[in-house]
Amino acid sequence: MAFTYVSSMTLIQYTIDDYTKHLFDGFDYALPLETTNILENLLKQLNIVDSNTSSVDHTKQRPQKSRVGPVSGSGEWNRSKPFKTTLIEKKEGLEKTINDIRYCLNNISEKNYQMQVQKIMDNLTMIPASSYEQVVQYIIDNAIINKLNSSLYAELLSKVIDVYPEFLPYVLRLPSEYIVGIKQIVCLSSSEDFELFCSVNKTNDQRKGMVHFLVHLHKLGKLADDKEIENIIQLLIDMIQVWKLEPDKMNEVDELTENLFLFVSISAKLGSTSLPVIIQEISKYLPRQYPGLSSRAIFKFMDMNSILGKNG
Repeated sequence: MAFTYVSSMTLIQYTIDDYTKHLFDGFDYALPLETTNILENLLKQLNIVDSNTSSVDHTKQRPQKSRVGPVSGSGEWNRSKPFKTTLIEKKEGLEKTINDIRYCLNNISEKNYQMQVQKIMDNLTMIPASSYEQVVQYIIDNAIINKLNSSLYAELLSKVIDVYPEFLPYVLRLPSEYIVGIKQIVCLSSSEDFELFCSVNKTNDQRKGMVHFLVHLHKLGKLADDKEIENIIQLLIDMIQVWKLEPDKMNEVDELTENLFLFVSISAKLGSTSLPVIIQEISKYLPRQYPGLSSRAIFKFMDMNSILGKNG
């Protein structure tokens, strides 16, 4: 069988044997000198160094795909980078003990509470008093982030204080630290400064987590007295009463109301005897009656009034 290639100049016939011969024997082909000179001039103008010859040998097999690595331009194999074992720093002594306590705190839950508490208590026997504040802060950090388990962390800290009374002073300062923070409360729109907006939201959320923790510690009798919580609640009420008159403080009033709602909903027995009267009064405000008081805040006060009425 023969195949015919037709051009405008000549008529050339190829047989199957011709194709087979070229396929297995290969062929040499060199570019005309004129073409080679043009290419070399282009390479010089483009500042490209070519180490290959101008003759192409088609008898060479095509490079096969390698499982080791790609082939370089010079035909040599690229050596794969030597494997380096990841070294894990081994903690020892006090650092290891503190790290073990943090691990237990991060993994505490209702199901494993007793086991984790026992591990923490065992590790506490191996740390000096100079590290107590660090451990307390780890407990607080976990408590305010994991609000659902806040009561577990409060119970844990209560057990720790019973065995190590030196931990108590670090807990007694929490109400005053909360007051300092609530006085600095701020809210802003994401369009003003997005990074600052995220930071502020995180701080406000952690503050609400602290409310959970404080109430549970109060229930366990680990705060000085009821007066501290009453002072916090009264401060929230006073700030709401002042800022409800300022239209640019509406978001702050919403945030203060959220904090107050948490105190009341977690423990309706907190606060002074006048608290129910104040909450009932604010719950009766009409929307837009005060420029800094939103409908959302008024509904929260209605909820608080309902909670206090059920527990009254």
